[in-house]
Amino acid sequence: MFKVVTWILGFAALILGYIITEYSTLSSNNVTSAKLWSILFLGAIGIAIAYYSKIVICDFGDHINRNFDRADASRKGNLSLDEILEAGTTSHIFRKNLPEICKTLLNVSYGFLFAFVLSIILAILLILKNFLIAQILELS
Repeated sequence: MFKVVTWILGFAALILGYIITEYSTLSSNNVTSAKLWSILFLGAIGIAIAYYSKIVICDFGDHINRNFDRADASRKGNLSLDEILEAGTTSHIFRKNLPEICKTLLNVSYGFLFAFVLSIILAILLILKNFLIAQILELS
C-alpha cells in the first residue's frame, strides 16, 4: 500500500509543484490564456489523482480491516476455517473505522485535493479577469 500511495501522492505533488511554478511566473503583463488553461487542465488531473488516491487508500484500509476481522475470528479458537474466512469476506470499502495510517494518508490526499480545487478556482478567476479586460478594451 505504501509504495502505491507514495507514488500516487508523489505524482500529485509533482503536478502541484508545476502549477505553483506556473502561478509564480505569471505577471500582470504576461498572463497568457494558454498558461491559464494548462493550469486549469492540470488542476483537473490533480483532482482525479487525489480522488484515485482516496479510493486506493480506502481499499487498502478495507483489506487491513478484513485481515483484522479474520484474526479476531481465529483468536476465538472454536470456529472452523470456513467461519474464519467468512469473517473477513464482508467488504465495507468506505466504512469510517479505517486504520490510523489510512486516516493520515486520507488527510494528505484531502490536502492535495483542496490545493487542486484552489488552483482551479484561481485559474478560472484569472481567465474571467482576462476576458473582462479584453471586453473593456474592445469597447473603448
